[in-house]
Amino acid sequence: MTLVLSLILSCILSYISVGLYRSYAIKKSILDHPNHRSSHSMPTPRGGGVVFPVLWGVFLVVSYFIGFIDGSYLLLFLPVTFIISLVSFLDDKYQVAARFRFFVQLGVAIYSLFIMGGFPEFNLGLLTINWGWFGSVFICIVLLWSINLYNFMDGIDGIAAIEALFVLGVGGYFVWDAGGHDLAMVVWSMAAIVCGFLLWNKPPAKIFMGDVGSTLLGFLVVLFAIIGERKYNVPALLWVILYGVFWFDATLTLIRRFIHGDKWYQAHRLHAYQRLQLQNWSHSKIIMGVAIVNIVLAVLANFAYNFPQYMLLALLGGGVILAIGYMVVEKTQPMYLR
Repeated sequence: MTLVLSLILSCILSYISVGLYRSYAIKKSILDHPNHRSSHSMPTPRGGGVVFPVLWGVFLVVSYFIGFIDGSYLLLFLPVTFIISLVSFLDDKYQVAARFRFFVQLGVAIYSLFIMGGFPEFNLGLLTINWGWFGSVFICIVLLWSINLYNFMDGIDGIAAIEALFVLGVGGYFVWDAGGHDLAMVVWSMAAIVCGFLLWNKPPAKIFMGDVGSTLLGFLVVLFAIIGERKYNVPALLWVILYGVFWFDATLTLIRRFIHGDKWYQAHRLHAYQRLQLQNWSHSKIIMGVAIVNIVLAVLANFAYNFPQYMLLALLGGGVILAIGYMVVEKTQPMYLR
């Protein structure tokens, strides 16, 4: 009961805080004005994700003082949450140089892996690979990519929040079932905060998340997956399956743009979900489609959790489903005109 009440309280506080920030953003003209790449038509307050690190930080501190989590969680999460969110908030407001953002994100990734003792082993279900220092290097790259891909995929009303609710909600369940009640509570608390934000961000959005929210969520998804495997033997590949909609679309689109010779770092509207909008799909219809795919991925992940010997098969099945969906979009709305 205490768990449920704390999550409900987190959601309510998030809803109230986002509403207060929205009023402030309107008063200070912190608005996202539509342009040729935008998916909205009216100036909309942005940066609502600033609520995430503030409320979550308070939750972590309170949880520590009442003895629910130990100091290692504060040592890991508080510094990285503050630094990533601060730089992203400044970028939302003043346009921080990309090179500076990269080095800050790299520093945060290295610090996190240092605190966790690296990622020397990787659970594939049938076997565990001991990949030593290479594992830490690889995960560092994954952390950097996830920070940015989440930001890339936050392009229509509600999509980033919906994805977070699915990934954190189901991923937290796996951790809870494996005995990691402390970590599950930490994961679900962020999901509850995102839920409060979604009530403002659902189509038609009254406020946008901004980099300050999306970059933090992208970082935490990978961090939670690593901690779950290191501490409670919950395979990180389960999170890879759950996170499939975002990493598949973002990664494949980036590769195709790079091959095509585009300036891959420039903003665009070539992701699969954006091309659906170009076919006059409404924001609600797109996020409903994302939700349906996520339910299928959650079923596959749950199957892999209960039958780890089929982990790679479940991952392959998820990849096939995502590839089919991507090809359907490509057929109806090609990424590049032939």
